[in-house]
Amino acid sequence: MILTKSPYYCVVLFSILNIIHYCNAQIYLQNPTKISIITPIKYDITIQVPIASDGSLQEPGFVGSLMFEFQLNHLAEESRYAFIDSIRSQPEEIRPSFPVYDEFTDEDQKANALDMGTLGNRIKRRNITFDSLITETRLGALGMGNAELDEKSNSVTRSAILEPTSMAGSIKLNARNLTNFENITLTINGETITVTGIQQTNDEIEFFTEKELQSGRYVLYIEQYSGIFSNNSGAYFRNVGNLNTIISVDLFPNLAATVFPCIDSFSTRAHFQLTLLHPFNTTVISNTPIIEGPDPVGDLWMRTKFYDTPQLPTYLFGFTILPAEYKGTLSRSSPIPLTVYANTLTVLDEFVQCLIDVSTTTITLLKDILIEDLELPKIDIVLIPDFDEVVQSYGMISFGENVLLNTDEANMIFNIVQQIAHLWIGGLTNIAATREYCFMKDLTGYVAMKAMKIMTNNDNRYTTFRLAHQMKIQIAENFMFTSESLTLPSQLDRKTLLWRCNLKGILMLESIESVIGEEQLLNHIRTVLRSQRFSTFSLDDFLSLLRGYIVDGGINLAQTYDFWQKNGGFPAVSAVLHNDTMRLIQLNYGRLAKMGSFTWVQMPVWPLRLTLSSAPSPLYFMTTEGLDLAPMPNYTVSMVNLGFDHFYRVNYDITVWKQIQSIMRNNPEQFTKQARAQLINDFCYFSSQGMHEESNATEEVRRGWVKLIRDQPSKFDLCEWYIYGCEAGTRPTITAMKDAKETLWEMEAEIREAFEDSERFGCGIGSSGSVANRICNIIYGIDCL
Repeated sequence: MILTKSPYYCVVLFSILNIIHYCNAQIYLQNPTKISIITPIKYDITIQVPIASDGSLQEPGFVGSLMFEFQLNHLAEESRYAFIDSIRSQPEEIRPSFPVYDEFTDEDQKANALDMGTLGNRIKRRNITFDSLITETRLGALGMGNAELDEKSNSVTRSAILEPTSMAGSIKLNARNLTNFENITLTINGETITVTGIQQTNDEIEFFTEKELQSGRYVLYIEQYSGIFSNNSGAYFRNVGNLNTIISVDLFPNLAATVFPCIDSFSTRAHFQLTLLHPFNTTVISNTPIIEGPDPVGDLWMRTKFYDTPQLPTYLFGFTILPAEYKGTLSRSSPIPLTVYANTLTVLDEFVQCLIDVSTTTITLLKDILIEDLELPKIDIVLIPDFDEVVQSYGMISFGENVLLNTDEANMIFNIVQQIAHLWIGGLTNIAATREYCFMKDLTGYVAMKAMKIMTNNDNRYTTFRLAHQMKIQIAENFMFTSESLTLPSQLDRKTLLWRCNLKGILMLESIESVIGEEQLLNHIRTVLRSQRFSTFSLDDFLSLLRGYIVDGGINLAQTYDFWQKNGGFPAVSAVLHNDTMRLIQLNYGRLAKMGSFTWVQMPVWPLRLTLSSAPSPLYFMTTEGLDLAPMPNYTVSMVNLGFDHFYRVNYDITVWKQIQSIMRNNPEQFTKQARAQLINDFCYFSSQGMHEESNATEEVRRGWVKLIRDQPSKFDLCEWYIYGCEAGTRPTITAMKDAKETLWEMEAEIREAFEDSERFGCGIGSSGSVANRICNIIYGIDCL
């Protein structure tokens, strides 16, 4: 309706969306003639857990209070672009630092507190007992007014959801599964503005005021609200035996709104201060060290307050409440104070010490690689039972026990290195747009691969891990996300990220490194960290650092990398040798691929990083549909992209395939593990797609690969994952591919686990191969081998 009323709004909104995408702000319509922009400054949060929910501790709940400080600006029709200058004119937040703990004064903690005082101070003054917390009010824990509970509706009888009596102004925030909002006030420069009502949807809450809100710096007080914990994500709990429970939060990607009202997006960063009321005999940790407490509150509760955080996105805010079974073990040598918390009844001390050693080495190594100071006063690592994921908060990392205990050493090292690297790339600065999240993950994965290679001395642990990584790329591109790009949809899903990020994207960064050098690429990553410190960055920030690299007489590396990010499909090349000339032809014609996150197009010609096994390539990139290379040496077999260092397949003429097979049969060790798997995988893939001429020679090569693997299985780990195209893949499918993909997604976790322990990789005997055989049976109706 607004767009119809004013044609300027169409252009204006597109401009706003483009700018806000990379700004620390959120936009909404305050009224039909005014667009409002909120820039968060600080969240002062007080939470008490656990409390009874629906009359039972089987589903614990929590009560909270919030003091939210923010800057409000407007974009009105008569000044459509004034907000840009207004945002720019706001003083930059001073970068936070963490002095020695005893240097903090009471005055430091009273900054930004207004006349009514912080909620934390009022809580501290009140003598809270268990009866008043649970039995009497359940909502009185925060020093709030008593309210009778309606057991059936699980809401306060005097409803907090008021019909607005006036809609002159409003503040809109994200809030999900939060109820019982009470005693809400809004202030600016000491003046209190009456909140006349609330409207709440599934994902948002809007506070209406009696008068129009002008631009300025506001504080919104929510003295009371309540929420519940789930057993999945957001605010969650895990039982650890003896009726004791871990309570924690997993707010990625946009679940902070299940814990406190906020602006919940990647592009918004703010300071956080947390106060927790928690039971006796529990340990609490958060993003920062403790500034006050734990102090007793009555007979059964403790109050703990934490230092302010630096500016963080909402999904990196976190806290954990640990029962008495948990013990913290401090590293004696970490350059950043490091503590590992584990259940003393289930986790061996030896494993905790191993985790400390790996983490300490990782921190030291990453500080040398990335250089930028994190300004972190501490890092806490928590092991959580019955949990198969990793929760990344700034200064606190929660690993599901299975993630580390049920993997081999290489996977354990990579998981730890990657999560600690996230403290730099994702914590110190984070991606602004959800569609570019894979880019941030791939930067982290690239750095983690560097550190892991050093930590393993590039030994068998590292090469086997890279082989498994290569096979996961094949599975992702063949079955899970066929022809998808690295540009993500607006709504992020964890399973989607596991199969689209940290796979081919790492190869693409390594391809750029192969042109400009490792140190130059790391320097560019350091530049992003330094220039966007405690802020957000974008793909464009990185591309701007690559624009000065021009190779092959006109190929711009920035354009090349941008193309790789935004175009889907698995490129392939035909390499045919005739006399001393190798003719390369891209095999993309007639194939569909995703461009961006939603548009399907004819797959274009790709800029492919060109490498030859027999001699240096005369060009860095193949950017045409066809290319002749001459003269090629006649004393050896020339192979393209050997070892799958770059993201594309290669198909040779049958004569070359026979030569390659003969060399591998006589001396498999002449090829790396990755190269062996790549060559067999490529031949079998093209064979299954009918891209080899039907002949006795072709059939001989196909059978030769199968026989080679059967004869020398010890040389071909994970063989079922790449030989299937020569066996099962030649048979007609028995299931429609759509139905098969649905079935594969049902066993997605099992597929991932198949690559997490090299003890299971044995060809024909490993449990990883059993999972591959199940996939072959789903798609082709026969075992892979």
